[in-house]
Amino acid sequence: MATIKDIANRLGVSVSTVSKGLNGASDISEELRQIVLDTAVEMGYSTKRSKKEENRKRDENLQASEQLDVI
Repeated sequence: MATIKDIANRLGVSVSTVSKGLNGASDISEELRQIVLDTAVEMGYSTKRSKKEENRKRDENLQASEQLDVI
């Protein structure tokens, strides 16, 4: 199983940047965040927080869908 440090080394970024990408911090670009997430999956990184992120993303998509229905 990969660590945050392994992901950072593969991407050539800091551990802090990987952590921010995995946690959905607003001070990194969406593009970099997606690269971090894709690399984490590719390398087999797993955390309970990843499941929370999936749930948050699902909820955001549902909210956006509901807003479109209202418009």
